[in-house]
Amino acid sequence: ENNAEAKTLEIVLEDEVIKSKIRSYIEKWKSKLYIKQKLYERMEQKELIETYLEEAFLYWEQENLIREYKKLEGKFEKQKIIEKLFRKWFDYGGTKWIAQTQGVIKSL
Repeated sequence: ENNAEAKTLEIVLEDEVIKSKIRSYIEKWKSKLYIKQKLYERMEQKELIETYLEEAFLYWEQENLIREYKKLEGKFEKQKIIEKLFRKWFDYGGTKWIAQTQGVIKSL
């Protein structure tokens, strides 16, 4: 039973380490590929790394998209903002999401 508890504690700690490292790399503006490679070198929990990386980047990309949209809002018409977001590396899904949440385009 102590062995099982120790293993569970080890997994929980590794979980927290993975999340912490991902946050740290994102704050340093490292790419998803860079973070994945660095964590794969040092850790065994590849599935956890993949899951947390996807979650973290989804949130980070949405925050950046909202920030960029707000910077352009008022300076350009809404369709032009969407075009600029595409050119600034935002993907179709994210740009579609901001367009819908900001009421720009209802049926992308």
